Amino acid sequence: MASKRSKRRQPDGAEMSGVFPDIGKDKSEAVIVRALNHRQSASESVRSSLNASIDNNMKIEGFRHPSRAIVSQLKDSALYYLIAKSNHKLAGALLRAWVESHPDLRDAVASGLRTVGASPDAPDFKAGRFNSKWDAAEWQSAKDSVASAAGGFDEYEVALMIMCVSGKSHETDDEPGGVESELFLGCIERLDELPPDAPDWDETPAFIDAVAKMAVRKSEERREFAVKSIDETAAEIKREFGEELRYLEADLSAWTGENAVEKNAASAAKNLVGELRERLAEYRPLRPQAASRAEEAERGPKRADAEKAILDLVSRWDALESDESGAQPRAAKARADSDMPDPGSKIFAEMMRLRKMKTEINDIRKATDELSSDQTREDVGYILQSQKEMKAQIERLESYNSELKIANSDLKSQNDGIGEENVRLKRENAELAAARRDGADSERDAAKLEAEVERLRADNRRLSNDKEELERDNEGLRSDKEQLGQEKDKLRNDLARSGESEEYWREAYIAVNAGQTRGQMGMSEYADPTSVNEALELAQNMFPNELAIALNSKSSKNSPFRKPEEVLAALSWLATEYHRLRSNPGDTRPDFNKLLKESCPGWFYKPGQTEVTAEQFIEWYTATVDNKTFDLYHHIGKGNSHDPQHTI
Repeated sequence: MASKRSKRRQPDGAEMSGVFPDIGKDKSEAVIVRALNHRQSASESVRSSLNASIDNNMKIEGFRHPSRAIVSQLKDSALYYLIAKSNHKLAGALLRAWVESHPDLRDAVASGLRTVGASPDAPDFKAGRFNSKWDAAEWQSAKDSVASAAGGFDEYEVALMIMCVSGKSHETDDEPGGVESELFLGCIERLDELPPDAPDWDETPAFIDAVAKMAVRKSEERREFAVKSIDETAAEIKREFGEELRYLEADLSAWTGENAVEKNAASAAKNLVGELRERLAEYRPLRPQAASRAEEAERGPKRADAEKAILDLVSRWDALESDESGAQPRAAKARADSDMPDPGSKIFAEMMRLRKMKTEINDIRKATDELSSDQTREDVGYILQSQKEMKAQIERLESYNSELKIANSDLKSQNDGIGEENVRLKRENAELAAARRDGADSERDAAKLEAEVERLRADNRRLSNDKEELERDNEGLRSDKEQLGQEKDKLRNDLARSGESEEYWREAYIAVNAGQTRGQMGMSEYADPTSVNEALELAQNMFPNELAIALNSKSSKNSPFRKPEEVLAALSWLATEYHRLRSNPGDTRPDFNKLLKESCPGWFYKPGQTEVTAEQFIEWYTATVDNKTFDLYHHIGKGNSHDPQHTI
């Protein structure tokens, strides 16, 4: 736990954020991740304190409450606030949760401290400060004694737990570690000479931010310079020695600065292109056949050695392309081989990751911004089930509306018939009245006519009442029809909105399911697959009922395709959207090529293949599952070259 910082001594009660630059990035990440993951099983006070500290001391774009972000987002952001911002309150809350997550180590350290006469005394986690500081000799003695009682734990964990249980920070060295630049050392010395009451110290946070941003900008500029330098040299070699390269069948298409920088091997790549130019220059005069047999006998071995050296350089570049780790750790290799700057502070090293971190956060936010920490796959299933019920309700309303239209038509026909009957009765009544006015032959005929008139009047009144009642019923049906039409329009709008969110929920479902599946497979919950084989296994486990992974004789799970995360995304599209549309076909065939490009940019969908081609290359277009052979005429893929690293 020894640290090399500035020449100023830490005062008693040092801030807890200082331990994170001391233990380094990797160990800091381990402490942060363990503390964040412990929230689910932590005590109420520890969990509440940690979430409140995250919300009050951190900002994550897209989150009103940063504590609801996923662990990978919180980890990277917390590193910045602990190292670049020296946020001691956040450090205290994280260390308190970390201590509670390590009960065995905590008890072992407490017991070991008692053996050396040191009583446990918890620090002020809320303020993020230690109570005092260990003397250098006492610190080493305590470490040696506790280490034997706490076997099985890393040295940095033991040292960190000693500080958290004893409430005392460790003794620090006086020299600034990792800084060799005379310019930077001069700046540190001038700052150390400033008195503590100098007003310049008020601008320390702004100064740290400015230097951090400058380091990021200069890192990107140096990165671009390294890429440009390698690309220009490679291009000059291709122009100057194109004939020799073609003769040796040496393909330099992969010799790009971008690839080298991405592999943290810019320095090694520069050396390779420089040495390749020298070897080709030496090889050019040796390549033609000599004028005499004696001269050829001398030139031949030299030519063979030169050709071997050139091809060996090509092989070394290919090895550089495929080797992620090498003989030394990745971080050390990046410092040794990369042109990226190393100002000597872990703060700056973390700042150089901000650009990549932002891209990863934006990708994750597309599937998680609207999801709360308590939502699960049951929520997604509930939404999809609600959408199905809504569709069924609309179908029932449409059927009822059709029945109402038929009933309304029947009522209109009846109403028209009653009107015609009423006209006829009025005409007959008029005729009877005329006959009555003309007189009757006898009193009996007059009485009969009067009775008939009265009967017709009663029929007329009854028919008029029936007509009015039918008109009222018709008006009610019109009102019901209008209300049902409004309800139908509302449900259609709800269905349209539900349809617009269907893609979001489908992606959310895949993200949740993928996270659980990765955990079951022993992978990081938020890690991308690192190979095509891993993407195939992950997809098969995520969608066992929708996908069958069956390779033919021309396929290999060890494909060198460079973007296995895109393979997983394309297989997820097959298992969800494509599977749903093919399982429930509509009146029109969907444009699967368009739908795939929207979900997986750069990928294509081919719906068929000619029988001539399929029969000629049968091993490409068939696969066997459960002893049954299937024709594979539908394809998805990406790329159009013969390079398996970019085409699949």
